[in-house]
Amino acid sequence: MPHKEVHSPGLELKREECHVWHVSLEESDEDLFRLAAQLPDDEQKRAGSFLVAAPRTQFIVTRSALRLLLGGYLGVSAAAVAFRTNAHGKPELALPNDDLRFNVSHSGRHALIALSRGADVGVDIEQHRPLDDWSGMAQMIWCDADLARWQGLSAADRCRAFYLAWTRKEAVAKAVGLGMAADFKKLRVSFVPAAPACLNGLDPAFGLASEWSLIDIATPENYSAALAAKSPDVRVMEYRVTTQQLHQGEWFALIPHCRNHSALLK
Repeated sequence: MPHKEVHSPGLELKREECHVWHVSLEESDEDLFRLAAQLPDDEQKRAGSFLVAAPRTQFIVTRSALRLLLGGYLGVSAAAVAFRTNAHGKPELALPNDDLRFNVSHSGRHALIALSRGADVGVDIEQHRPLDDWSGMAQMIWCDADLARWQGLSAADRCRAFYLAWTRKEAVAKAVGLGMAADFKKLRVSFVPAAPACLNGLDPAFGLASEWSLIDIATPENYSAALAAKSPDVRVMEYRVTTQQLHQGEWFALIPHCRNHSALLK
């Protein structure tokens, strides 16, 4: 079957907006083979370097979906999308003078792709898993005051609170371009379950906390996800799509939430 090039059918990404695409990583072996064959040679080689099936699937599906989406927004073929990386390994578009920003995260069977115009953006999703060393991980990401607050939570709330903190901190760290190289202790975020996402402090080199938006993203059960954007007032639109729908040019918009910064998944 000939491949249908995907171009955005009237889907406009405005400034002060961020589009978050939910992509399922559940693909058949036949679909994975088809997706991998359409990647450029260097990315096919990278996919082949994964010895374990799960991360190989994550790379093939997310990179294919990312190329299709970027091609749609840019009005070019997926194959024409070119990448470069910054000093800390964060991918970005190689096209000069283009203000389209993106970030990708995947965990378990789900991936998120976030796109914005002009504003640096970071997204993170994590599947909740039991950790052997909760104390060690907690000491790595929290300052003393936040660590004491986390330790004061009930045992039932600690796991949820940890992943809320982790995804919110990593979303900011990815938005500033540092990722895991960032000092997570300097990234102060809310983390008590049921409390709204809030960025309380960060390294002054990256601006004031009030200049940022930090937003929780809707997830399946036992996942947490967050989006960070260097814009104080960003409107987030969420979409759910499969790679097959992207290939066929089918873009399904979801119903915007009444609040200005989120959308409901149906």
